[in-house]
Amino acid sequence: MRLREQQDKIVALLKGTACLSDLTIIAEERQDLVTTVNTSLAKLGLCIIVQTLSAKVTKPNKPGPVYDDVKVSVVIYENVLINRSKSERTAMSVAEDVSAALHQKRLEKDGTGKMLLSEGVIPQQDSNLFVCAVDLTIN
Repeated sequence: MRLREQQDKIVALLKGTACLSDLTIIAEERQDLVTTVNTSLAKLGLCIIVQTLSAKVTKPNKPGPVYDDVKVSVVIYENVLINRSKSERTAMSVAEDVSAALHQKRLEKDGTGKMLLSEGVIPQQDSNLFVCAVDLTIN
């Protein structure tokens, strides 16, 4: 499965989660102007961006290449001033919901294929935004 397809499947899993369905969820594609604009607009409140960080080829002799040990980060951006005036949901609470929604889930709808494993929630500060990242491995 191609890396972008994996991102799209993670976005679909998140959009299919009831407690997250009202949020803007974007698969990041660097150097893509539309994604950049959508990301900038979504950051005005609370949004989720799925990023592929790395993908290793552990069996270079196989055709493909076949990517193993794919690292994905699901980043939750919260503009605290705007978001908390209209909602009690925070980037941290959404990160916990994301982690619960994705941990040990399979990427294929029939429950087969590679599994997502949550590695933890990492709070960060990004200028005026509160940011939490949920790091995942796809095995």
